[in-house]
Amino acid sequence: MAPCPPSCTREQAGIVFNNKMHYVYVLKSKKDSKLYYGFTDDLERRLSEHNRGTVKSTKSRTPFELMYFETVDT
Repeated sequence: MAPCPPSCTREQAGIVFNNKMHYVYVLKSKKDSKLYYGFTDDLERRLSEHNRGTVKSTKSRTPFELMYFETVDT
């Protein structure tokens, strides 16, 4: 499955599960260059949470850049 850029619509991505798009993603810490991976149904919100430091497992490694994501069906 080809990744869809952040600007694409749900229809362009081609996958909707229970009326919600789901994503797996990889972030790179700009602080220590380590990678973090996760999954979410709202990629923009989740990236914001990571960068605001509200995610316990990554709050000491902010800021992050989105390195990769793709849509998934489950």
